[in-house]
Amino acid sequence: MKKLKSFLQKKSSTLLILLVISINLFFGLPRIANFSAIDEHLWTYDRIPQFWNAIEQQKWKQTNINDKPGVTDAIISGIGLLFVDPLEYKSIRQEPKSEEQLAMMKKINTAMRLPIYLFTLAMAPIFFIFLKKLFNETIAAIAVAIIYLSPIILGISLFINPDSLLWIFSSLSIICFLLLQKTGKSSYAHASGAFLGLALLTKYVSTLLYAYFLLLIFLNYVLSKSEHDPAKYFKKAFSDYLRMFLISFATIFVLYPATWISLKVFLKRTLLSRPFEPIWEFFLAFLVLFFVDAFLLNGRIFKTILDPFKKYKKHIILFFFSSFLLAGAVVLLNTYGIIKTYDFELLLASPKGGDQDTFRIMRSAGGVFTGIFVLFFEMSPIIFLSLIFAVASSFKNDLFEKKSTLSIFFLLSFIMLYYLGSAINHIESTIRYQISVLPIAAVIAAIGIYRLANIKRLKSFFEQRMFLLYAMLAAALTVSLISIKPFYFSYASSFLPKDYVLNVKDMGDGSFEAARYLNSLPDAKNLTVWADKVAVCELFVGTCHVNLRPNVVNDEIDYFVVSRGRTEKSLSFSSERLSAERASHFREMYSSECECEYEIEIDERPGNFIRIIKNKMIENVDEK
Repeated sequence: MKKLKSFLQKKSSTLLILLVISINLFFGLPRIANFSAIDEHLWTYDRIPQFWNAIEQQKWKQTNINDKPGVTDAIISGIGLLFVDPLEYKSIRQEPKSEEQLAMMKKINTAMRLPIYLFTLAMAPIFFIFLKKLFNETIAAIAVAIIYLSPIILGISLFINPDSLLWIFSSLSIICFLLLQKTGKSSYAHASGAFLGLALLTKYVSTLLYAYFLLLIFLNYVLSKSEHDPAKYFKKAFSDYLRMFLISFATIFVLYPATWISLKVFLKRTLLSRPFEPIWEFFLAFLVLFFVDAFLLNGRIFKTILDPFKKYKKHIILFFFSSFLLAGAVVLLNTYGIIKTYDFELLLASPKGGDQDTFRIMRSAGGVFTGIFVLFFEMSPIIFLSLIFAVASSFKNDLFEKKSTLSIFFLLSFIMLYYLGSAINHIESTIRYQISVLPIAAVIAAIGIYRLANIKRLKSFFEQRMFLLYAMLAAALTVSLISIKPFYFSYASSFLPKDYVLNVKDMGDGSFEAARYLNSLPDAKNLTVWADKVAVCELFVGTCHVNLRPNVVNDEIDYFVVSRGRTEKSLSFSSERLSAERASHFREMYSSECECEYEIEIDERPGNFIRIIKNKMIENVDEK
């Protein structure tokens, strides 16, 4: 018994990682083929085959498949092209199809999704290795468990989308840059640059990290306990930053053939990308100033600016933590109806902004709060409480002096910078849009759990029974997966009132189940369906429409499939394109009083539905 206990204690972290991967596989693998995702067809049937056909034919310009640009998706998911040919089935996605064709389309989904999913799992040990170097083995193991047992992370890993990989590369780039600051080893600048390059090849929003890493350099100078020689510090900081910068560019250039023949493509994916274009001139000017000050003026400019803040370092950190906790309190009070300033669901329903001035004002003011709202409730209760504890416990003098407190500050700075940038650009941080934030929050929560386990009354117990802490954590996180199975990306904490829907802009949850029900109906092949999600059409054997044209939405439709995630879009289109009477009946299908033949309430939330409605319910619609 003692030998077993000793073995479990020594190998507890390794065993936890293996357990976490096993649990992830248990829940994830069965879902690979049995899911239909929004916009995924654009990658499966168009962009990824185009990328590899262009490589084969050496038509480098045609590897520019998307503005995201999604190159990493094409590279990794493209492995599936060795086993299937999606182009043969592209034309029948919305057409009647045989059972054999439907089975083949499921095989295509499996072949194209599986490489991304397995790659995600393969990166778990990489996260552990770098986090162990940044903190310690315990925090690293806990963080990996939180990340890989997150329903949201699992959900997004199961389909093809740039965000499926973005969170991996951006998080590892941040972790490596923090390791650079901790150790001073330039090798971590190289690693950070390589991961940043991969992140940029995945989605252009990663350009935010260029600004964030600059911010870290100056924050570290002010807040670090070590006294830095300005001349040495800024010379090395600039040199390391330049290494990171150039390696990120080199990574993009090597793996993105379109950049070999077009400087414009390269710039559009880096300095002139959509989020970075407004500031690129200021950014380059600042780098020139940084160089001049570091190498010609021995850091005198930044020393003069930053040194006065050093005596207030504690106040700066505590003020920042207080502001975050206060903003969190506002979010919770708003959510539970104690105050009602912001309608978070309204903001999330149209994440890329509206045209009304009042709406824009509201969006700008509440953008940060909306981001925090999503963050708080996309985590399981235990992780949310651990994150809050990590921040709040830093106010204690003994914990404030820990290096982990400064790490919390740096990590939380990224989260808040991300929300601020989103708010300024009138883009709300939906679950998918802030997928890069979740692993960073997981690391902060891991520090919180570690601190909790080191409270005097618990420390002596868990020191000898670390495997027990890991087991309890894995069990608690698995409960979250069970509670939402199989709609992982639609997970919302039990702390969120049931009348709220967190994943307002869903990625297709319920579409597979709706198609399966329709396929079970008599003579399904001869049925005609209208759906507000093309994801339903892809796995339906009959005729399926997604257009809202009067000549489409008519009495020849046998069934309508409607969902919460497309409510605002569908109702807007129906009011514009259909007669008043027909639009009125159309709205009824989305109302809470609607009578349905089949309905799924995802996560037992009445507002998060997908419904199948027989056309007889609107058969009296005027045929105008």
